[in-house]
Amino acid sequence: MAVTEHLLSVDWQLRQPPLLARAWHSWEDSAAAHVGYAAGASPALAGSGLEGSSSDPEADPEVEARLGWPDGTLEVLRQAFALRLGRASGWESSSDSVLAAAGVFRRGVAARRPNSEVASVNEHGNYQIQISSQQPDLTPIGVFTIMDGNVARHWPACVPSGQTLVLTLDEHSKTLESVALIISAAKAGGFSKAKLWRVIGGGLLTDVAAFAAAVVGAQIEFVPTTLLAMADACVGGKTGVNFAPYGKNQIGRFYFPSAVHVWAGWLATLPPREILAGGAECLKHAFLSGDLVLARNLAQALARQDWQALTPLLPAIIRFKVEVVQEDPGESGRRAILNFGHTLAHALESLSQGRVSGELTLNHGEAVGLGIVFALLLSRRFGGLAEADTQELLNILRESGCVVSEENLRQRLGVADLADATVLSELKKFIANDKKNLGGDVTVADWILLQAPGQVKCPSPDHWTVPLPLNVVDLVWPEFLRVICTSPRLEND
Repeated sequence: MAVTEHLLSVDWQLRQPPLLARAWHSWEDSAAAHVGYAAGASPALAGSGLEGSSSDPEADPEVEARLGWPDGTLEVLRQAFALRLGRASGWESSSDSVLAAAGVFRRGVAARRPNSEVASVNEHGNYQIQISSQQPDLTPIGVFTIMDGNVARHWPACVPSGQTLVLTLDEHSKTLESVALIISAAKAGGFSKAKLWRVIGGGLLTDVAAFAAAVVGAQIEFVPTTLLAMADACVGGKTGVNFAPYGKNQIGRFYFPSAVHVWAGWLATLPPREILAGGAECLKHAFLSGDLVLARNLAQALARQDWQALTPLLPAIIRFKVEVVQEDPGESGRRAILNFGHTLAHALESLSQGRVSGELTLNHGEAVGLGIVFALLLSRRFGGLAEADTQELLNILRESGCVVSEENLRQRLGVADLADATVLSELKKFIANDKKNLGGDVTVADWILLQAPGQVKCPSPDHWTVPLPLNVVDLVWPEFLRVICTSPRLEND
């Protein structure tokens, strides 16, 4: 690989499943225990407000076979979402399909057979993040490469000559079907879990390919090519796919890479919209760390679309996430703070994906920028964030250009009026089903709030989220719209 300027080492220890169960749901005692019935909405979906299927149930057996999962696993997942089960609810069942589903539901929940103990495993490991001034050597030596189609188009000389799968995914194809496609391609090429997989692309491809590697137990390394992937997606071991109509990244695993190779040169061909999308995650790290000098430097570089000015800022941005992940790899404690801005963000993404398609779809970083604005307004009302701090952080966001305008948000969501009650109703359904919510109360959602830059509001020493009734969305939404009306945005898509 290339000469390294910065080397960050990540040591992690993880318990699988990540959370202990606070309560147990017995599938044998539930009507949802009966799996594998005919196509159509499950009985458990009736009246939930989430009627519909994530895919054609007729296709379930084929997808499950390619994933190596027991028949009925996807139906169990649909029922679990319809039942509003949270991450802290353990599952008890004698069914293999239920136990398999528990392993990937919201990145894994505790599960046991009747009259048995929870099957848990303590895992640990180490990997290095190389941040280099030179392009990494991508010469394939017994490596299965998964490469983003846009990267292959802009960097044709970098397409490996060996076994390479070129994929162009979007949020609509961030699905279990894409995971199955990757696994099938790896098997067809003779790449068992003993051989290395390498992912060259952005955060979306990383999430999907890493989940595929987790399913089969393959070793994987990342070559991130977007700012969002460099700063966020490639660092923490989160993998996952969307599971419509239940929201973002609801199915996945915690699974860590063997190495990450960061080279900012990839950003030279990144569209301005994608630079700003990654910038929102970078600013999130700066706000959480309390480093407002870093935040201002980021905002200036992002406003100028100067990827070379971003390069020396990357180590500090990545180092913050490394520190948090090492402390709490399985998101059972402090790591929850990295979801700052993501509660509304994931709801906005899900709403956009259901209404528009293609380039019009709101991307993750754009949603995070909007989510941070909303979280700051909530923090001022319910977290104790001072007015001066609120305005300073909002001004940094405005200067960066990372906040989508109100007009552009209407297009991204496919709505004529953002103040319409239907928009708020749909957003609250997604927020209520957010995977960060530990319980099953659909009238309350958990939020990450700031007391001050670098200081998260903690209701108690062991809790990093603040539960608030869903009606706070109605309360803060008008002010949120006023803020984004005054946030100019570069629109060079």
